[in-house]
Amino acid sequence: MDLAFRIRDLTLRYHVSYFINNRPDIARLCEADGLHLGPEDMPVSEARKIVGNMMIGKSSHSMEQAQSALEEDITYLSVGPVYGTDCKKKPDAEVGTDLLNKVLSLTDTPIVAIGGITLENVAAVRQTRVNCCGMIRGIMQASHIKTAAERYIDAFETNTP
Repeated sequence: MDLAFRIRDLTLRYHVSYFINNRPDIARLCEADGLHLGPEDMPVSEARKIVGNMMIGKSSHSMEQAQSALEEDITYLSVGPVYGTDCKKKPDAEVGTDLLNKVLSLTDTPIVAIGGITLENVAAVRQTRVNCCGMIRGIMQASHIKTAAERYIDAFETNTP
C-alpha cells in the first residue's frame, strides 16, 4: 500500500493517469484513476462494487475474450499481444493486427494495442486505427526512458491514419 500511495503522489505531481492492475481494493484506497483486469480476473460487475465509477479496462487475447469483455461495463479494451513479447513469464500467443482490425469493427469502445510493439512496428499497429498502444520493453529497457517515450509518442502520432 505504501508503494501504491507513493506512485499515486508521483502521478498527481506529473499529471499522469494511474491504473492499478488486478486489485480493485488497492485502486480504490489509493484513489487511482483506473483499474485494469485480465480475462481471468474478477468480472467487471464485481470490481464496480468496489471501485464505483472508476475507469476499468480489460485485456483480451482472442476474439472470444474480446467479445466477452465488450459485454461488460468497460472503459477500454486491450488486445494482444499483437507481436511476440517476453515481458511475461508465460506470454499469450501473438494475435497480429488482424485481431485488432476485427475487434475494432465490433465496437466504438477505445482499443489499446499491447504486446511486442516496437518503434519498427508501431506504424503497422497505428494503421489499424487503434486508440493507443501500450509499450513496456522499448521504454523501460531504454537507457534514456524519457527520450524513448517521446520517440514512441512521435511514431504513434506521425502514423495517424
